[in-house]
Amino acid sequence: MVIISITIITIAPAYASPYSITPIELSTIELPISGNLIEKGRLYYNPSNQPPNWDAPAAFLEQLKPVNDINIKGGDFWLNLSVKNATEVERWSIKVDGSFIEHIQAFIFTHSAIQGMDHNQPRLVEFPKGGQFDGGDYLHHYGMDISLTPNANYDIWVNLQSSYFTASPHVQIFTTKDFANDVNKNNFLIVGCLGSILILALYNFLIYLWTQAKEYLFYSAYLISTLAGWAAVFGIFSHFFNSNSIALIMLPFYTNIIFNVYFYQHFLDLPEKHPLMSKLSYGIVGICLVLMATYRFTPEWISYVFINVVNSIWLVTGLFCGIRRLQDGYKPARFFVLGFSTVFIGGSFIILPYFGFPRFVKEAYLVALIGQTLDVLFLALALADRINNLRKEKEIALKLAHSIEKTANQTLTAANNKLLDALHIAAQNQRQKDEFLIAVSHELRTPLNAITASLSQLRHSNEPSEQQNLQNYIQFGTERLAAQVENIVILAELDEENITPQEETFSARELLEELEEMAQGYLIEKDIVFKTVKSSSVSDYYTGDRHLLVRMLAPIIDNACKYTTSGNINLQLADKWGNLIFEVIDSGPGIPADRQEGIFDSFMQVSSGYQRDHEGLGLGLAISKRIAELLDASIEFDVVIPHGCHCIITLPIRKQENAPQHSTHNIQTAHALIVEDNKVNAKVLQTLLAKLGVSADVAENGLIALNVTDHNHYDLIFMDLQMPKMDGFAATESMRSKGITTPVIAVTANSDYKSRKRCAEVGMNDFLAKPIKKSTLLQSIKRWVG
Repeated sequence: MVIISITIITIAPAYASPYSITPIELSTIELPISGNLIEKGRLYYNPSNQPPNWDAPAAFLEQLKPVNDINIKGGDFWLNLSVKNATEVERWSIKVDGSFIEHIQAFIFTHSAIQGMDHNQPRLVEFPKGGQFDGGDYLHHYGMDISLTPNANYDIWVNLQSSYFTASPHVQIFTTKDFANDVNKNNFLIVGCLGSILILALYNFLIYLWTQAKEYLFYSAYLISTLAGWAAVFGIFSHFFNSNSIALIMLPFYTNIIFNVYFYQHFLDLPEKHPLMSKLSYGIVGICLVLMATYRFTPEWISYVFINVVNSIWLVTGLFCGIRRLQDGYKPARFFVLGFSTVFIGGSFIILPYFGFPRFVKEAYLVALIGQTLDVLFLALALADRINNLRKEKEIALKLAHSIEKTANQTLTAANNKLLDALHIAAQNQRQKDEFLIAVSHELRTPLNAITASLSQLRHSNEPSEQQNLQNYIQFGTERLAAQVENIVILAELDEENITPQEETFSARELLEELEEMAQGYLIEKDIVFKTVKSSSVSDYYTGDRHLLVRMLAPIIDNACKYTTSGNINLQLADKWGNLIFEVIDSGPGIPADRQEGIFDSFMQVSSGYQRDHEGLGLGLAISKRIAELLDASIEFDVVIPHGCHCIITLPIRKQENAPQHSTHNIQTAHALIVEDNKVNAKVLQTLLAKLGVSADVAENGLIALNVTDHNHYDLIFMDLQMPKMDGFAATESMRSKGITTPVIAVTANSDYKSRKRCAEVGMNDFLAKPIKKSTLLQSIKRWVG
């Protein structure tokens, strides 16, 4: 075992100062010894920064100030050790680590007797150097070889001089053999790390030249800056190029941050994915540029503080950005996070001791270099992972493109087939349209012919029976013409996608009377009995869309009247479980089994062509079916009856328990206002009202009606919708805004859904579609006056 005896001599300070220490008793330490010898020897500060004159050292020794620790702000510090080599080993090495130090020199004194001197007077035998800029014996390390004669006593003074310190240094003494082995191992790691960084830098720069992807350029620049910074830290520039520049040590760590920020900005797509983090990262770049510009005007120890602070911010920010992108699902960020984690941990071993934390590892700079080497390796893996992802995305995109192309071809083929089908259907529709127009012309001209021909004969007829027959023909033609026009209008109306039922309260009895009157008009010239039967379960009043209900039932009743040639037709009404049940039973030919599925199609009749048995457009039941769907009703045909037809209509509807309250004014004394721009229509309506006992004034448009209602009282107002100067809608709105509450009944040829809905919105009370029947008019008057 190697044994060294170190004698520590106590020197009491001559004055109290920040550098004073408690006197230490003389003690002997046997080596090998572990730990920091600064804690075991005597440490002094040289305020004059003047080198000693060892021939007359008294003045130098007197001005030294004892201190507890080395000040990181820099200065000239001296460590005094008294050593006795109690071993047979002569070659020893003084190792200094844990901090950047510009100059280190050891002075070895022996206690051998010299002629003319006191035998206790030390004699200087060696003074090796080993600092950053001293060109020491060991590459990448602070070390000095010394010779210590076995069993001899020595005084050793170690001078540590630097403009700043990165942490409190550690001073140790090893055998030269052990120290050389340790240096060789460390140098192997240092050269391996720096070589790996250099190779990756060149490789990624070549990738940049090939791909022109900026992240590879910034990654290469980051690697070169990292290589330059660590090469300066481990003394490569001072050893091989005799460079004493501290700037070569500090500035590369600023450019290292700058290029790394630009790298991860592109690699992580921060400007697009996280703009705020991108701006913060660019702010770090701005700080680095400012600190680089002001470096020459800043003391070195303050510059090192700035480097530590900026490095800490950069490491935390980069790590946070990587974690955020990893949370976003960006897989290459996993290697980025690993890389930043290693450099974060390695950097902590250097940064934390500077701020007073204890030293966790012996070779902090080597550990930090290894951490940053792992960082660049992980970043290289991240780039490779990104390339792999891009390749996979490209393959997926190609597969998707092939799939889309295949689908597009299939779609094109299907579209061409559909186009051919559409052309065929269009041709069929064109034929159907032509047939429809021919049928419309026939169905409108036929009743019109009955009307005009009968009117012409009526003028020249004097026989009462003949006149009655002609009047019946006119009524039949009118009913038939009105029904066909109404079918066409309601068909167009049902094409509105936003059509909704308009609820109103109506009388079940009046509804049956209207349907019976309609049927009687269809059955002129036929010896058929039409009978209505109302069950006792039916309430007096219901709430629903009366207009759509009539239009749904009319084609069914029309078909029953049309196809029945003898016998009778019954319309039965019952109320079961909240539903109104209409049953139309006739003794006609019925519906053949093979035609029952298609009877609800448009333009469909049981017989067709020039030899068809019955008139009509073939729209009736199609209209009934569509209205039934709108009202949530159902239409069924009872096929049990062997002869005739039994149609069942089920309509969900709400009962109105309380009968609507209307005026009790006597109809015979009622006075009405007719607002109509067509003089003939106005005169016809005025005559109808007169026969019912209702007097009426006429206003030619809405503007005149407003003036008239300001000075006269009316029990009813019959309002046309389309008029010059002011239409019926605007006139009604103005009346309601003035507080006129007189019932307003729309009388118009516009019987479509939009018109009826608008009438209700502006405040009209009722709606009568032209041509007006006397019975319908009477019901409306009774509803609002009688």
